Amino acid sequence: MITTLARTAPSIDPQKVIATGATNIRTAFPPEQVPAIVLAYMAGLKVAFALVIGLAGFSCVMGVLAPWKPINREEPKEPVVSAVA
Repeated sequence: MITTLARTAPSIDPQKVIATGATNIRTAFPPEQVPAIVLAYMAGLKVAFALVIGLAGFSCVMGVLAPWKPINREEPKEPVVSAVA
């Protein structure tokens, strides 16, 4: 987001944008600067979502390829019998 913001709106301080947050952009900045800031946010979100999708796909593949082993190999010693008369 910061690199895209430097290209789309070089006069805007990136730290001010980060401190403002996405929900208050329209109130903290003039209307002519808002489209450039929103464009930078969208570029940052695109990268974040691409990473998450890639890692989720990798996790699914590794989950399918991982060997399945039982965790508890120990047999129960004696069955528990309750004394109900």
